[in-house]
Amino acid sequence: HNPGVLSVLSVVMRHTSIQVLPSLHEIVEDVLVQSCDDFQESNANGFLRVFLTFLTCLRRWQDGSTEEDSSEEPEQSKTILEQLLEYKRCLEVAQNLEDDEPLEEEINEKMFTSEQSRCEEEPTGEEESKPKKVEPSVKLAVAVLERSLH
Repeated sequence: HNPGVLSVLSVVMRHTSIQVLPSLHEIVEDVLVQSCDDFQESNANGFLRVFLTFLTCLRRWQDGSTEEDSSEEPEQSKTILEQLLEYKRCLEVAQNLEDDEPLEEEINEKMFTSEQSRCEEEPTGEEESKPKKVEPSVKLAVAVLERSLH
């Protein structure tokens, strides 16, 4: 209810380590739920700041943890960064134009083609048949990105 809390949360996330991830996970989930409420629309910038800080911290923590998935990490980080940059561009366009449907269709088409190309780049074969265990932080990051796109 207090927009200053969102700024404090962003600062706390910037100065913590991966050991507090379970606690931050719950807090960011709560922020994600609150961001869906219509009466919280005035706090949209604060929510986006928290989401961006959370994703940045996740990336920093993943880069600093293990190096066993070093071949996948740059690709995933690049994808997240591209999505955030695309989201920023979409926000700027939305601020400049109010209900321009052809532009909205173009943005949706670009997002679809980038998602499609990312899916095509994923390896095929036996690895697809095995269900992969997805970490809760990754699921939350996906939920944050999906919410941010809306």
